[in-house]
Amino acid sequence: MRILMISDVYFPRINGVSTSIQTFRRGLHAAGHETILIAPEYPGAAPDTEPDILRVPSRGVPRDPEDRAMKLGAIRALRPQLEKLEPDLVHIQTPFIAHYQGTALARALRVPVIETYHTYFEEYLHHYVPLLPRAVMRFVARRFTVSQCNVLDSLVVPSRAMEQALLDYGVQCPMHIIPTGMEMERFAGGDGQRFRAQLGIAPGQPVLVHVGRIAHEKNIDFLFRMFAIVVRRKPGAVLHDIKEIADRVVRMVQDGAVVSVTGKVIKMRTDTVCIHGDTPGAVEIGRGVRQALKDAGIDVMPFKVN
Repeated sequence: MRILMISDVYFPRINGVSTSIQTFRRGLHAAGHETILIAPEYPGAAPDTEPDILRVPSRGVPRDPEDRAMKLGAIRALRPQLEKLEPDLVHIQTPFIAHYQGTALARALRVPVIETYHTYFEEYLHHYVPLLPRAVMRFVARRFTVSQCNVLDSLVVPSRAMEQALLDYGVQCPMHIIPTGMEMERFAGGDGQRFRAQLGIAPGQPVLVHVGRIAHEKNIDFLFRMFAIVVRRKPGAVLHDIKEIADRVVRMVQDGAVVSVTGKVIKMRTDTVCIHGDTPGAVEIGRGVRQALKDAGIDVMPFKVN
């Protein structure tokens, strides 16, 4: 099968969509299929080392210096070349210019069109349009999604949760759950002992690692909240001795450093100290920390929100 993919993003733009496209292309090639990818040009980017990528002239996106908008005329100009390639399927990867041009190409080439729904827009779109109420942006995201998905022959989703969310929206086209796989051989050369040694982590100390971009849609705040719950279940993870806690806080403020469980000194600037109220003895801990700071000559001020 010859598959024509089209996306608003691809390497050197690093994100989950780029990685997913690359992973699926490699898997499809290994299975004996062909893929052609239409993607934007990026100024100053090195020549592609992957085969069959058609780069389209692009322009900048306002307030988004990392992304590029493909020029519509340049995509349309590819049609004679694509007709000669005779693709069996158009696979759209992103819901912006690629969606509308991809569906148009599929109609012109008289082939089926599918799309991968990579991102749960409802949960993060309001971060990028903060002037509108969150409820309004959720409604817009849902209507936008339904209008796009229901013109497709089929939709690829990464999980059952995503499938159910789209069904709740009113998406009616057939859906298939195909998670993006991991190329485990890329991690085969990892050296856990060296990693621990470089960061001063003891051999038996559990380590939780998140690999990803810092962006709203990555839900990193959820990871922080869950980590606070998980870490408390490990013996020794939470301090209870008031004097030890107070001494650490004073050092943190005076020296600009904290000491990890391995003894490693980590430099950091401290502006505020927060004591969680659900910790047993939180009131007594707060009093002890406050007194220790005052005894050390450190001013304690109420936290104010403007």
